[in-house]
Amino acid sequence: MGNTLLVGDAAGMIFPITFEGIGSALKNGLSAAESIRESLDTKTSAAPLYLQKIATIVKMIERLHKVQERLKNSTDGGSGHVAAALLNVYRKTLTVQSSV
Repeated sequence: MGNTLLVGDAAGMIFPITFEGIGSALKNGLSAAESIRESLDTKTSAAPLYLQKIATIVKMIERLHKVQERLKNSTDGGSGHVAAALLNVYRKTLTVQSSV
């Protein structure tokens, strides 16, 4: 177990709202591979290196969870309000893919 790195769904890297995870899985996989390579070069554990590399994705997922909560609360405003909120959320999720 000592040097196990989880990526994608196994690491909980699924974006809220869209429940998409392939993009983050690919990015996490690359980060895991880089971390393993660096750990072999430096004779250190890969886990801290990996956690540092995926910190941006983790923060983004946390932010999207907050957006998801706001989306749940938008149902009181009627269908037009929900549709606008959904569009906004999907845009944010798609933007995440290109910025991570």
